[in-house]
Amino acid sequence: SGTITFATGTLNATQGTGLQFDNADGTYSFNGPTTLNGGDAGVDILNGSSGTFTFSSNVAITSPNAGPAFNVGTSPGTPNVNYDGTITQNNAQRAVNVDGTTGGAITFDGSVTGGAASTGVNINNANGSVSFTATLTLGTSVARTANQAVTISGGSGAKSFNVVSIFTTGGTGVGFASSTTTGLITIASGTVNAAGAAAINIAGTSAASRTPLNIQL
Repeated sequence: SGTITFATGTLNATQGTGLQFDNADGTYSFNGPTTLNGGDAGVDILNGSSGTFTFSSNVAITSPNAGPAFNVGTSPGTPNVNYDGTITQNNAQRAVNVDGTTGGAITFDGSVTGGAASTGVNINNANGSVSFTATLTLGTSVARTANQAVTISGGSGAKSFNVVSIFTTGGTGVGFASSTTTGLITIASGTVNAAGAAAINIAGTSAASRTPLNIQL
């Protein structure tokens, strides 16, 4: 518990484990330049962490190769996260993984980018809200990803995307398991271009549990 603030100093992790939060229930703020690059140097919020986590626009995560760039998982609890920095994932790992939250709100206000090798964004059994307010880019028209770009399954919290730019080949662009997801899913604008696969795949037809969608591309 308590409050920890990293004000103006520089934090740099290369080939390490980045920023690790385990059963963290306090208030944590990262305001100064923070660079996480390679290895498992991302952000991990794990094991019952129900604190408040704030990352300024001075934070940048670049291509960890041993885990997701930004990971909220392993029974994480009800964290409230506001991430204003950038995320770039060019390795064969997820750009963002949110798995098993029981509440809280997670917001990405900076750009999130996944290259052709990236396994994209996974939101699984998240009962809190997850929002991407800037641009989410997964693959490009020149270097498409062969993986499913966005996966949403289970959970009851709202999931929202402002602008998406998704290019896949052989992999679904955006996949919803709507029979187990009850929160509102919104995509405001952008492009989903899938070659040889579904651009949008909605699985599950139960009227009682159908996910409300608002997709405007």
